[in-house]
Parts: sequence; structure tokens; C-alpha cells
Amino acid sequence: MQFAEIYHAFVAPHLAGREIHIPRDHLLVVYAGVANKQSLSSSLSFLQEAGSVPLQLVQVLNHEQAEIWPLLAKASLILTDGSEIGRRYGLRAMAADLPVLHLAGTAIQNAGLEVTGSEPGNIAAAIRLVLTEPWLRRELVRRQRAFLESCDSAYVAAILRVESDSSPARVSGSYDWLLEGPFDDFCSQAVVNRSLALALEEDGQQVDLVSLKGLGPLAPDPAFLAREPEIERMWQRADFVLSRDVVLRNLYPPSVLDMRGLTRVLVNYDWKESGLPVDFVSAFNSSLNLVTVTNRFVAKTLRDNGIRVPIAVVGHGVSAPLAGVTKNREPDDVFRFLHVASPLHPEGVGALLAAWGKGFSLADGVELLVRTVSDFHEQVGDQIAALDLDYPHHAPVRLIHEDVAVDQLHALYAMADAVVCPIWGEGGEEPLVEALGHGKPVVSTSFGGRWGICTPDTAWLCDFGFSYSRSHLGITASVLAAPDEGSLIEAMHEVRAASSQEIARRVNNGQALLRERCRWDLVARKTRAAIEALEKLDSTVLRMPKIGWVSTWNTRCGIATYSEALTFGLPPDLLTIFASRNATLEGSDAANVRRCWTQGWVEDDLEELYAAIRAEGVEALVLQFNLSFFPFNALCRLVDRVEADGIPVFLFFHSTMDVERPMGGYVRLADGLASLSRATRVVVHTVSDLNRLKNIGLVDNVMLFPHGLPEPFGGDRKAIRRTLGVDDRVVLATFGFLLPHKGLREIIRAVGLMRHSNPDIHLMMLNALYPADVSREELEACKALIRAEGLEHCITIEAGFLSEGEIISRLSAADIVVYPYQNTQESASGAVRLGLASGTPVACTPLQIFEDIAAVVRTLPGISPEDLASGLTDMLADRSVLAKQAEMQAQWSRQIVWPVIRNRLEGVIRGILLDKRMAGYGAPLA
Repeated sequence: MQFAEIYHAFVAPHLAGREIHIPRDHLLVVYAGVANKQSLSSSLSFLQEAGSVPLQLVQVLNHEQAEIWPLLAKASLILTDGSEIGRRYGLRAMAADLPVLHLAGTAIQNAGLEVTGSEPGNIAAAIRLVLTEPWLRRELVRRQRAFLESCDSAYVAAILRVESDSSPARVSGSYDWLLEGPFDDFCSQAVVNRSLALALEEDGQQVDLVSLKGLGPLAPDPAFLAREPEIERMWQRADFVLSRDVVLRNLYPPSVLDMRGLTRVLVNYDWKESGLPVDFVSAFNSSLNLVTVTNRFVAKTLRDNGIRVPIAVVGHGVSAPLAGVTKNREPDDVFRFLHVASPLHPEGVGALLAAWGKGFSLADGVELLVRTVSDFHEQVGDQIAALDLDYPHHAPVRLIHEDVAVDQLHALYAMADAVVCPIWGEGGEEPLVEALGHGKPVVSTSFGGRWGICTPDTAWLCDFGFSYSRSHLGITASVLAAPDEGSLIEAMHEVRAASSQEIARRVNNGQALLRERCRWDLVARKTRAAIEALEKLDSTVLRMPKIGWVSTWNTRCGIATYSEALTFGLPPDLLTIFASRNATLEGSDAANVRRCWTQGWVEDDLEELYAAIRAEGVEALVLQFNLSFFPFNALCRLVDRVEADGIPVFLFFHSTMDVERPMGGYVRLADGLASLSRATRVVVHTVSDLNRLKNIGLVDNVMLFPHGLPEPFGGDRKAIRRTLGVDDRVVLATFGFLLPHKGLREIIRAVGLMRHSNPDIHLMMLNALYPADVSREELEACKALIRAEGLEHCITIEAGFLSEGEIISRLSAADIVVYPYQNTQESASGAVRLGLASGTPVACTPLQIFEDIAAVVRTLPGISPEDLASGLTDMLADRSVLAKQAEMQAQWSRQIVWPVIRNRLEGVIRGILLDKRMAGYGAPLA
């Protein structure tokens, strides 16, 4: 029997008519067998401690449990033993398309996956592998289907039949595609879902529809179905639970843990900023076989956040006929700009209003129409009221806050002379496609997913700069491309003054692009091609690549510490460290360390390093670089050669500022632009780095990658304070290498100023000596200053090199951890991460090195001792504010602890290597 026949005959009758609510907040594991459930519970505990999705274990003991089919329909995996119960329910699970794991020695021929060994750790590893590697789950299910098809039909019937109170219902329908998501209204996702479903049907597929929204299944609008008989037919076909070959889903939030089907695809995904929530990344990686996206920019965004499953660029369709350049003019000569505002990113309308106030007055004969949704219009109204106060003579702004249906949307666009979309976060390509589709000229930023549609020949473009996102999502280290205010004003004036011929030329060019690229038949064909490419993937997708890592190592260096944290847990046979040969080592090197380059302002052509890279057979190269490591021109030549060899280079810059060389002259990244453009990724830590690289012409391959930090402190703070003898003191702490630019003498003087109002003040300085004369000199200068100020009783210095755990423990005993840096060219601080991990409120001086954490730390008013004393005194005055800051720091930090950051980098590397394979298999990647 074909698997479809098996499912129709023996599974679907027991599910027809039932409401099967699949858990979205945990995964259900079923154990069918007679072994001790306690040992299996221990296995699940291993998984929970490893940070996996929450799991629930259910044991089946009854040979003919009546509710087994609904249980299997909800489960993510079944574990069986060699008992009759285990074998019977293992086969039933196969019929329900559920991955089957067999305890050691109990496998059913070649079906399912057999666990090696019976220890809880082995069982946990097997469960984790199936639940987190979608390719393996899909391959298991395919083999299980083939096994059932090879069995005698009478045997299958005997195993699968279950006594039921009613006769099995006759089930009809396709065994093909299912699309889940909204489809019965005018929101963008509903338009995409029904357009894609209809296009796939035109392409020869049979696609059923399930109405699914953010909170779960929801019956579609009867009035809509009455107007759309073809959509109703597709919905009616899916009126029962059925395992499918392909399940497509498109909804927000993008819940995917409860998806069922052989191939699970998140379709036409669009995203509005550079960061992705960590739980999205985890769910996508563990559940999806494929993500299709609207443009290359979204594909890169997903990759840069660690999505390692296949990604295909399928584009976007135009759902309405293209219109000519027209306007239903109101009885005046006013030129009207339309802006469709997004509640996800209020920065967009805020930036536009600021430019409007400065750039347009009552005398200009223009008006701005701002369309919002109902839950956003009050906030925009407040912004307009503020604009009235700041610029009382600004040109008119009209707020349109009704929810607009499609026919009303046409009328809204008809009112406008131009559409302005000034920020990347304002909906990706969709508003631009709508605007051009309605024959309207467009003003947009020249970045992101828009670049494929908006070019100098199709739109009026303004420059941009990167800034941290302040969206409600609260994603750590996420950025938007915000318009340059002056450039935006200039672009709007240009389109206002443009001739009708020029407007028609650009709009017609844009519409020609839409006809060529933005068609639902193309989206459907590209979606099919991507799914077909999945068939060519094999088990090598599960294998971690061999990584080469160029860095300082096993020495007192912040970058060495960073590299050790980022590579922790990688097997030595998959990691080769290429380190400097002239370092002062902290201990013996491991066998996978190769010392093959010279650090410092010396000539090194890196030939030995390149030869070592080739000899080790690495598949990806991570290169941690500081401008003082080795000659910049040698770095550029190395990048060119390694990339030419087909090895992707991930080049980490820990500073992007120009540096003056000791022997004269400057090292400028702009001088290596051609080579840097060839790197697979140029990785930086802050928004200033992004903007600095943008200014030299480097954007497309740049990745913002947050600096990681240790797991948050979870010990007894009061006990540690008692142990340190400071339980009755107000404790300030510093941490970092003992160097002049760290501001240690300034904080000593600040404590001298504070002790008059805070007699119980105590400064705990955890500042280790750096292996250089300047560090020892700084230590002696600090000791002399403490004596001169008479502060011996309230300041302690620990200049030894403490373990990370000891440092975090001691910092947790402080009331404030302060980083009083005076100057630095570094992009991000590693030392401040330990302060954040301690759970103690952190205060920093107003330097660029701390910009990536500015949202959660207290920025002091300046760098002088007086500024430090003033800011710290203000912080200590209100303990409730300190408590709120500590909680905010904890929430922010949980997104970038080292395990999360390590998984992210692994996902980036694996995903980019997978892209190369998928391109060779015919998947659309551009």
C-alpha cells in the first residue's frame, strides 16, 4: 500500500472531526513500553539543563488505548522498547508520520532510529538530535513511510486497527500541500497566503488552506468565503487533520513548533530589523526544513542571526493590476506625500516628521498624509502635537487612522502625489510595491530589501545611517537603517520639483521591474524549486565543518579571552587555532594550536599562516583581527587567497578606527576595501562600526555580532559580602587590565570626593596586571595616589589574574560596578561583560566603546573625577532605581550569553556553507 492509502485508511478516521490542539509552548515525547519511566525522565532532565525547548513525557502502557491517535497527533517524537506495546505503538507512530526512536537492540528492521546504549545521556542525545535537526527528522519519517509501504497490507491492518465506537469516516482530499495562516482579510500576510496558494494551484499543485492566526486555529470569515469560492473550496478540503508532504506556514508571531508534515516551510518571510528574537532562531532551527523569504536582505538577516536551515529567496508578488501615473486631485494644487506608518517601528514616522518640520513650511504648498492603524494613531498624534510646538509654521500633516480595506487603500493612494518610506523597518518591500503598483513615485532609503526595487532609476533615494532599534521586541544589538535627515529633505524636494516626464520615467521603470520580478507565478515556481532542492541534501548537513581560527591564544589578551569563550566546546578535531608565535603563554598549548605568525608592528607576509591553513584542510576561517596584530596589507592578501580557494572568511574587527603606526603613517580600512568586500562576512560589534564601514563603501557583507558574556551570577551575594568583609560598606568595584586609559586614577580621586558624603564608601579594584611595563607603572601610580589621598582604609587593589568565576563572584558583592575609561579606540569592551554577568548595576563613562550596552547601563556625566563622583552619588541615592537597572540588565544579557552567541556563530557558518550546496541544487538564493 502507498503511504497515503495507509494514512487515509487507518489514521485519518480516528482523527476526523476532532480538534487536535498541538502544544506551542513545549514538545510532547511519548514513551511506549514497559521500561522504568524514571530513567527516561532523567534523560529529559539532561535536555532541559542543555537549554532545549521544554518537554513533557507521557508513557503508554495499554495495548488498545483508545485515545492513542490524538496523542500521537500532538506528539513530536515517540520512544519505544522491544515489548509488544513498544512495537505496536512504534508502527502506529510511523503511520502518523511521527519520528520513532528505539531503545538499544529493539529497532524494527531499518525503520526509525536506534539509540546506542541505555544510559540517560545517550537517550537524551538521540532525542535532542531528532528534535533539533529537521533534516534528520524528515529523513526518519521518509524511511518509516517506505518501511510501511514494504509491509504486507494485512499485517499493517492488524497492527493499526483500533477499536472505535463509530465506523471510520470516509476521508477524501489530497495528500499534497497544506498552507496555514490567515487568508480571509486584507492584512499583508493574508494577501500573501491566498495569492501563493492560488499560484501554486495554477502551477499544478493541490493546496489546502487552514485558517491559523497568532493564537491558534480560527474559523475564517463566512462573508469572505462567500465572495471567494475558490478559497472556500481550498479551505473545505482541509477540514480534517492530515499529515502532508509539504506544510507551508505564514503568520505572526511565526510559531512553528507545532507544525506537522514531512516538509515544513515558513513561506515568504519578511523581517524589519537586523536582529531576530533568540526564541525565533531556536524554533526555526529545530522545526523547519526551509524558510522562503522575500529578498536577499531578509535571507542575510536570518543567516546573520544563526538560522542554519535552508533559505531560498522567492520574491514578492503584486496582487493588484498595475496603474498608470494618475491622481484623483482634490480642488487645489497641493502636492501630497503619503506615509504608511508601522507600529513596529515608530522611529520611521518620527524621523519623517522631524524632516518635515525642518524642510517644509506653510508656504511650500505640500501636505503629508500619515496613515496608521488603530492601535498606533494616538502615539503618532502625540508626535504631530510635538511637531506643532517645535515647528509652528510647518506644512500641514493629516493623520488617517482608520483601518483601510483594499478598495479604500486604492483611494488613499489616489490622493497622493508621492509615497515616502524613509526607514528600512517600515515594512520591507511591501509599501514600495504597493506605491509603484498604484503608479506613485517613491522616496526611500537606499538600503535593505528595498534595493532590488528602489534604484536611482525607479525612485528618489536618500542616504541613511545605522542606529539601534528601539522597537517593542527589545532585541539586543538590533539595528535599523534610519534616513539621513538632510538627504531625506532633499529627496522629497526633488520629487516635488520633478517634471511629469521624469516621474513617469521612474515609475514606469519601477513597474517594469515589478512585471519582471514581482509575480506570484514566479514566487510559486521558486518555492517549488527550493523544496525540490531539499531532496538532494544528505546526512552531511548534520556535520560540523572544520574551522580554522586566527587569533591570539593562551595569553593575557582580551581577544584571546574572547576567542576562548567563543570556541568553548568545539571538538579539537574540528578546530585548529592559528596563533601568534611571540606571545607570553599562560600555560601549555593544546595539540590543535599552530603558532605561525608574528604579532606586532613588524613585517610578516603571512605566508606561513596561509600554508598552515591549507595544510589543515579547514572549511571555514574565522579571523580575529586587531590593527596591531600584523600588517594590514598582508591581511588583505590573505583574505583574497583564502576566499579564492573557496574557503569562506569571517573577519572579526575589534576596532574599525584608523590607527597611527609607531613608525609613522596610518592604517586605514578604506585602503583595503576591495579585499574586505571579498570576505564572506566582516564582523563588528557596534553601530558606530557599521556606520564607519558604510562610509568607506562596505555594507553588503557586514554583520553586527554582539559581544557575548558569561552566564549570570546565581549565588548568595550577602554571603560573599560577608566573606569579603564589606557587608556594612557601600561598595564600588572596577574590573579590567591595569592600564592608564582605564581611568583608575580618576575613580580613586572620585572616591576621595565621595567619602565626605558617603563615609562607608569602599572601592574594590579587581584590575590585573597586563604583561607590559606600562601596567606595572600604572599600579605604582595608583598606590601612590591612594596614599597621597589618605584612602588606604577604603580602597583595595587586587592585581592578580583571577578566574572568571571568582571575578564575577566578587563583582556581585558590589553596589555598583564602574568602568571609568578615559579613551580607547576599541569598539567594544570585554571587561564590562563580566560586570553585567555579576548582576550588579553597571556605570560607564560616555565613550563609544560602551555604546552597544548604553541602553541598559548608567552613563556617567563625564570622565573627570568630579563627573564620576556626581554620577555615582546620584545612582546611590535611590536603591529602587538600582534594582530596576539590575533587572533590565539581566533581561538584556540573557539574549547574548556565551552559549547563545556560540550557537549563533555556528549557525552562521553552517548556514552559509549550506547556501553554497543549495545553490548547486537549483535553489533560488538571489
